[in-house]
Amino acid sequence: MTVRCSGDCRLMEQVGEKQDFEIALTLQGLCHEDFMLCVRRPRAAAHDDDWNQDYVVTVVAVTSDRGQRYIGGPRHNWVRQFARDLASGAYGDRSAIEVDATDLSIAHAQGVRRASSRFQRGAD
Repeated sequence: MTVRCSGDCRLMEQVGEKQDFEIALTLQGLCHEDFMLCVRRPRAAAHDDDWNQDYVVTVVAVTSDRGQRYIGGPRHNWVRQFARDLASGAYGDRSAIEVDATDLSIAHAQGVRRASSRFQRGAD
């Protein structure tokens, strides 16, 4: 099952970050149903720059009702920041599951994650 998403989800899906988020959850042994996403364009971006594909994504852990906001888009890597926040306990007690933010890099090296866009930070 996919993660529930509200708002302007197509912004996130266009750069493949919803899939990246779901992969991160799977790598950590977490259920997709335990998280919700809400995607909004920043007001300034919506009015000033039609080319700006940045957005704000709010991630909420359903069981703990804790959430964090991240800046998403082709030049940002909010999924990696989410993994770091998850490891630091921002979404509740994670003592039962060992979380390592470097798992995303391992997944990328193994071809689990989609290929990077040339517009993403760190892309060649």
